Amino acid sequence: MIKRRVRFKKQLSGDDEIDELFAAKMNAMVVKHSEEYYRTMIGTGTQNWNLRDLYMMQMLEAIIKYLGRQRGKPIKAIVWAHNSHVGDARHTHKGELQKKWNIGQLARERFGMDKIYNVRFTTHTGSDRETKNVNLSRTETYEHLFHTVSEESSSLNFLLNFNYIEGEKKLPISQELINELADKARLKERAIGVIYHPDTELQSHYFYAKISLQFDSIIYIDITNSLKSLPDKTEDELHRKTLGEKELPETFLVEE
Repeated sequence: MIKRRVRFKKQLSGDDEIDELFAAKMNAMVVKHSEEYYRTMIGTGTQNWNLRDLYMMQMLEAIIKYLGRQRGKPIKAIVWAHNSHVGDARHTHKGELQKKWNIGQLARERFGMDKIYNVRFTTHTGSDRETKNVNLSRTETYEHLFHTVSEESSSLNFLLNFNYIEGEKKLPISQELINELADKARLKERAIGVIYHPDTELQSHYFYAKISLQFDSIIYIDITNSLKSLPDKTEDELHRKTLGEKELPETFLVEE
């Protein structure tokens, strides 16, 4: 282990150099948060959910603060997460009735509305990584509304922006459109995460929301296909960069 650390340190230079202490702190936070999170799994779903997204936010803040200090300038970050975590929970029945929050809400509250731009990706039908077929969207949903629009406009895929950034301010493109969609609060939106149950989809994957207030932009793809896995690699190859054979920091997450 010591020899590996010495070799790793020698390979690092310039922008590649990382703060070993910071990496250790991040790993320690993961261990601490994981224990607390799993302890809540026997409690209410709200407590379990809120704790996880709070930890996401704390990790994001720590990374932004660290990189800002390292580079001496404000940092921009892209957070890739499921729609149910990105869309502002305050504008869903889960937030209003179940008092659930998420990182999309917490980021807006922490950094300000003008500093955060939430994007949703959604579809009418297709397939996911588990090779299951995604059901056609239901008539009382935003997904079906977008599907209808795509058919009538002959544009199966489209980008729907509610807001744009000008300087330091976020401004509405069409307040009328935002208000009209927000008034459709009795429409549901679909959330497909790590697990998808087509047979119980209405109960387990749909919830009421004001989508134009949750998100700043919608990417709609009428029919989607799951990504194909990359060729199998050895464990050693997965933990190394393609170029230079430099080892990745231990906080780097490798998924299938």
